[in-house]
Amino acid sequence: MVEVNIKFYNIERCGYYKPRNIEPVLSNTENVFSQLNLWAQQVNIQDSSTFDPPDNSTINKSYLLKMIQSDSGDYYITMWNAVPTTDANAVAAVSANSTHEQLEFQFQEFTEGYIPGFATYFWISPRNNRLATIRFNRSNNGQQTFVHFMQGFIKRFTSYVVQVEDNSRNIVTVSGYEEIGEEKQKLVARFKTKGLTKRGPIEFIRENLAKVWKVKGRTLIIPGSEERTSLLKQLINILAGENRNEINEQITMKFEFPRTPSREEFEAMYENWTENREGNEDVGFSIGNNDYWFGHEIQKTDIKLDVGMDNAEVYSLENIMTQVERNKEKIVRNCIHEVS
Repeated sequence: MVEVNIKFYNIERCGYYKPRNIEPVLSNTENVFSQLNLWAQQVNIQDSSTFDPPDNSTINKSYLLKMIQSDSGDYYITMWNAVPTTDANAVAAVSANSTHEQLEFQFQEFTEGYIPGFATYFWISPRNNRLATIRFNRSNNGQQTFVHFMQGFIKRFTSYVVQVEDNSRNIVTVSGYEEIGEEKQKLVARFKTKGLTKRGPIEFIRENLAKVWKVKGRTLIIPGSEERTSLLKQLINILAGENRNEINEQITMKFEFPRTPSREEFEAMYENWTENREGNEDVGFSIGNNDYWFGHEIQKTDIKLDVGMDNAEVYSLENIMTQVERNKEKIVRNCIHEVS
């Protein structure tokens, strides 16, 4: 038996949208993942990455390792998340016994064509528009990277994509999206998730905003990366206006604002946190002598599952599917019986 952490997210956008619309013009969650399943059977691993990571980002390339569908219609996916390597395709390690004056390193080189990395796992329920991360013995559940992967797939690889070849530059670009036999449309490809949250302290904060006397939090800041600075910048813009300093180095920042936010400011902070957070980034509110945090409200559960391994890194996706399907009622009861 292996202890597994399962965390739930609503799929809020999946398909092709007109600007500012919330209903897709083309496709939906079931259709997108059905197409992904077919596509995965037609490409090899090196061609299964759908996006190039943003510059100065903590997001790395990811590849679709395996995808299967259960009799219930749910999908189970194993992703392979690449780790940074040297030009020689080696991963570096520093000796923990080194001194700062004399550092000792080892390098593990990999044969050309092999991709060093680690696996992450996902369970998708299209009929519920819900995604769950299935995390074993590592801190990263891969959710943010998977959002980039799905966004890239919808933007470039579904049957709705209209491609234009530029022979002079030897590139292919996307010119729009269309259903077969219909007129091409200028639409926006979207994949967006939002953490599934419990009723309770989030509503408590909303109802007691007048009693909040401090807003606090922690976030990872990377200079030059709009993606990784957006959360803090949005919070600072909301709470401190233009009186802010530039960020010049990568830091994990803790921040506090002695402030009672308005309802509009609270909702703006919550929306930005759900869309941009990564890892243990969080926002909290001091009411009396207690702190109430956004991150404590994500629907998650720990459960022991009888899952074997295909090798020293990758758990059996068939085992994961069998165990989740067998324990689905218990998992859902523990996590999704009270949602906002």
